Amino acid sequence: MSIDQLKNKGIYMLNQDSGQAGSRQIIVLGSARGGTSIISGALHHLGVFTGKQSCAPVYEDVYLSNALEGNRVNDARQIIKEYTAEHTLWAWKRPAALGYLDKVERVFDNPFYIIIFKDIFSIANRNNISMKFDITSGLKSALAKYAQIVDFISNSDKPMLLVSAEKALHNKEDLINAIIAMNSDIVDLSPRKNEALDFITSDPKGYLDATRITKAIGQVGKFTREEIRGWAVAAHDRSISIDVELYYDDLLVSTVKANEFRKGPVDGGRHNTGNCGFSFQLEDLDAKKYKTVSVMAKGEVRPLKNGKKRIDDLLLEE
Repeated sequence: MSIDQLKNKGIYMLNQDSGQAGSRQIIVLGSARGGTSIISGALHHLGVFTGKQSCAPVYEDVYLSNALEGNRVNDARQIIKEYTAEHTLWAWKRPAALGYLDKVERVFDNPFYIIIFKDIFSIANRNNISMKFDITSGLKSALAKYAQIVDFISNSDKPMLLVSAEKALHNKEDLINAIIAMNSDIVDLSPRKNEALDFITSDPKGYLDATRITKAIGQVGKFTREEIRGWAVAAHDRSISIDVELYYDDLLVSTVKANEFRKGPVDGGRHNTGNCGFSFQLEDLDAKKYKTVSVMAKGEVRPLKNGKKRIDDLLLEE
């Protein structure tokens, strides 16, 4: 035995020889915010189909998920049948599937599971940062999810690759090699190995940006020394009116509710009613005290599109 064999690489294969021959479905399981997007994204970059409506940065097919969670089992079976007819190997990722694993076991005919585990405080803290969840509740929730997963692992005879999210970041080549090896009997995934390796990074910016509850979209249409007008909506719930903030440099000057009517967001398909506009009247612009004026949705990390200008430039405008 070499010393390398003693290294914990965070990968373990269970029930390796229990899968059926023929087409295969990889099912990615784990707690929400627990690293499932690392796996589904790596599969996508290896060339594995991850669903009709799967896309970056989470690589999650809501088309199939909605059918299962809407209890449209026959629709789900038809989607699975179509995917399997087109792809010898394909994957589906859905953390919420932990709540209906009995249904998953019934509708997939040859599932191979990849189950990823992440430190429960890391999960709770990510939910606190991105979703404003309470830390203690988040810890309890993550622990309960992992209890479900352990019960499932204990009672299932399906092939399963168990993965540590933290170890995967440090041993990503071992992870990708394991995924390639577990599917080598039906498809060669190795030609795109480097793409998958490049994908796996710590705290990818696209994922962090897209998956937070405070994410907003919008833009400024009018920006003069007297007035700023624009629109803004919450990316994940467009039925609510969000707050928009006015800043002189880092000083919060004013906050308004984005509930004025704007025709543009309706025409562009961004909002159903158009009641998502905002406006600010600018006062006391002093280039000696401040350098910039900007507008941001509350809780956002950057100004709205066209939402930042230098005060010098504003004062020079006619």
